[in-house]
Amino acid sequence: GDEVIDLLEPYHLDQMTTVMDVREALDCNWKVVMDAFEEGYHINGIHPQLLAVLNIDPATTRYRFFENHSVAVAPFEVQGAGAQKQVDGIMALPETFPGTAAVIPRFQELVAPYQGADGEVEFPDGVTARGLLQQATRDTLTGMGLDVTGLTDDQMSDNQGWVLFPNFFMTVRAGECHIIAAVPHPDGDPNRCIWHVSSYMFLPAEHRDAFRAEL
Repeated sequence: GDEVIDLLEPYHLDQMTTVMDVREALDCNWKVVMDAFEEGYHINGIHPQLLAVLNIDPATTRYRFFENHSVAVAPFEVQGAGAQKQVDGIMALPETFPGTAAVIPRFQELVAPYQGADGEVEFPDGVTARGLLQQATRDTLTGMGLDVTGLTDDQMSDNQGWVLFPNFFMTVRAGECHIIAAVPHPDGDPNRCIWHVSSYMFLPAEHRDAFRAEL
C-alpha cells in the first residue's frame, strides 16, 4: 500500500476537481466491465487516433506488480513516425485525454520554431514532439498552480493505467485522472452491474466551480 501511495502522491490527486461522476446500470457482470478497460487491445478499434502517439508495444510498455495491484505505462512515443505525424497525434490527444486541451497552446508555441513556410514540422536531432509535450505540460500546470516538481518528464506525458484489485481501474497523467469502477447490481442478478465512471482534472482556482460535476 505504501509503495502505491508513494507513486501516486506527486500527482496531487487531492487538488483535482471532479468534472464527471456518472453511475448507470449495465446488463453484464461487473467483471466484464473491468476486463474491457484493463486491456490495451481495444485501443486500435476504439481510440485509433491514439495510435499516432501511443506505442502499444510489449518491448516498451512497463508494468509493476504489487501484492494485489498493478500499474502499466505505454510511452507516448511512436517509433519511426515523422515529426509531423507525431505533432498531429499530440494535437488530437484532447479527444481522449481532455486535460491535454489546456496544454496544446503552449505545445504549439514550442513547435512553431520548427515549422517551415509550408507549415510542415521538422525537428533537429535531440528534439521530439514528446519532449515538447512534456515541457508544455510542465509549463502549463506550473502556471496554473499545480506543483509538478515531484513528477518526472515521462510522467508529464505518459498515461499510467492502474488496476486496484478487485474492481477499480484508473488512468492518471499529470493534471488529470479517470476512474472506472463496477460493482454487482444490488438486485443480486449476476448479469447486471452498476458502472461508475468519474473524471478529475487540475483546474486553476477561478475555473473549478464552472467545471465541477454535480455529485
